[in-house]
Amino acid sequence: MVFPKWILVDKTVFIGKVNFHSELVKRYCENPQDCKGGGWFSINLEKKIIFLYGFSIDFGRVSAKDMENVTVKEKTRNLNSFKLIFLENTPNPQILFDDNIIIHPLVKSKMESFL
Repeated sequence: MVFPKWILVDKTVFIGKVNFHSELVKRYCENPQDCKGGGWFSINLEKKIIFLYGFSIDFGRVSAKDMENVTVKEKTRNLNSFKLIFLENTPNPQILFDDNIIIHPLVKSKMESFL
């Protein structure tokens, strides 16, 4: 099972569907210490919005200051026209045994306020 996760390296957010944030770090970082943190993402294709929230257990939580003037990159899609919304200090989703991901109600309500 892979999950929608992101990492921040310098001023670039890399997103992808992986089991662990370390997979993104191996893919995009020459030096793992360059990763400032990470979290989870959700994309609203209709509204062209990328929500970044939560944190990485291995690499930590990113601050709003770290997220100023960042760009987003993904391996397969051009996301330049998407609006990036960072939801600071939010929890990770809950993963159920049947591999369903349930977004925390706090995160969901913050996302809905932008839609």
